[in-house]
Amino acid sequence: KMCVCGPESAREYLHHNQQIRVATKYPRIAKDYFYNEKNQNVELIKLNGSIELAPIVGLSEVIVDIVETGSTLRENGLTVLEEIWDENPDLDRTEIRSALGRFLFSLISG
Repeated sequence: KMCVCGPESAREYLHHNQQIRVATKYPRIAKDYFYNEKNQNVELIKLNGSIELAPIVGLSEVIVDIVETGSTLRENGLTVLEEIWDENPDLDRTEIRSALGRFLFSLISG
């Protein structure tokens, strides 16, 4: 699933239409979701690696990322706040698995 994630306290930012910072490996997806679906102005921060750290260190309020089990989110005190989509026919499963593999490798390798 592609989701908006963050600490539970960030949920309010998603409902008050205020500008927030969003860290993601997928800026086009995040931009489309926030601008076109939610009509919310955001500052997009393109990151690679362990993006779940962005809200923890104050770099962003939320992240947009692929979530499979949610265990990495829970380990970092984050939760799924909104689901962008469960599956998208426009995304190739191989591409998703490859991105997830790179993400997991970056966690393991530090």
